Amino acid sequence: MADVDRGESPSRLEGKFSAAVACWILGFGSLICWNSMLTMGDIITIIYSL
Repeated sequence: MADVDRGESPSRLEGKFSAAVACWILGFGSLICWNSMLTMGDIITIIYSL
């Protein structure tokens, strides 16, 4: 732990893949929600435009 306290980067980055997977899942989930909201707006516009 003394090496990390001097401001140097650790030599092994443990959990890098897990962090990348978690970020990808969260990003994809946000994209799906955003796409659903935009699609819902388009559908409501089509339904209620007379």
